[in-house]
Amino acid sequence: MAYRIRITKGGLFGNTGELPIGEEFTLEGKPPAGWAGRYEMVAQTDDKELVTVNAGMSEDRKTAILEAIEGLDPERDYTKGGKPDVDAINALMPEDAETVTAAERDEVVEDD
Repeated sequence: MAYRIRITKGGLFGNTGELPIGEEFTLEGKPPAGWAGRYEMVAQTDDKELVTVNAGMSEDRKTAILEAIEGLDPERDYTKGGKPDVDAINALMPEDAETVTAAERDEVVEDD
C-alpha cells in the first residue's frame, strides 16, 4: 500500500535532509511512527486505485486564510503573477496557526 502525505510540521528528515513543510509525496508503506502529528494523510492506494483520505484543508483553515488575504494590501502584498504573497498571508494569520503554504493559498484562491 502507498500513502500520499503532506508535511505539516518541521523536524522530519529524508535521505537529502529536512523535508519542507507543505511538501507532498508518496511513501511505499505506512509513514514512520515517529512522524505522527507532523503530517496529514492526503490519499492512500492499494496499488490499484487511489482512495482520497483528506480532500483538502478544513473549512476553518480556509476561512482564516481568506480573512488574511482580505487584509492584504493589493499594491504590495501580491506577486507579479497576481497571487497573494504567502509571507504576507502568514503575517496576518493567527499566532498559533500552522504556516500557510503556496499550495494552500492556491487552493483557497481557486475556490474563492
